[in-house]
Amino acid sequence: MDIILYVMSGLGILLMAYAVFSCIRLYRVVPGGKAKGALGILLILVVVFLFGYVAGAVLLFNMETNFVKDAIVFGIFDLGAVFVIVALGLIRRILTYFEGRKA
Repeated sequence: MDIILYVMSGLGILLMAYAVFSCIRLYRVVPGGKAKGALGILLILVVVFLFGYVAGAVLLFNMETNFVKDAIVFGIFDLGAVFVIVALGLIRRILTYFEGRKA
């Protein structure tokens, strides 16, 4: 059963790594000002969350686990990563619409 937790943990790490790269790409496209500052903060938070996901996986390897609790935690992590990716996509589409250029 622990293999399911490892897969869920790995999926969350991969999704957050993708979110970091998406955020960096978007940060480079956005002109200066408040939007760039907010994206900078978002980028820092996404990187911190990525380290949290990695730390969670490391702890999973080194501790006895309660499967149901850990499955819920990693499920929430995975959904949080998907939320970040969707939010970044929405920001990119909004900027594209208002600026008339591809982000």
